[in-house]
Amino acid sequence: MKNSGNTAYIIDSKRTPIGKRNGSLKDVHPVDLLGNLTRDTLAINKIDPH
Repeated sequence: MKNSGNTAYIIDSKRTPIGKRNGSLKDVHPVDLLGNLTRDTLAINKIDPH
């Protein structure tokens, strides 16, 4: 299999919070939760996102 340069690796496992409908996370967009999760995972593993 030829490497196209877009290889992804699993570096860690985390999860986002789970909330109830109309609970404390009702105003937080899922993309924002994922962004925080991704940023923190990269920082913890000392990976430069650029």
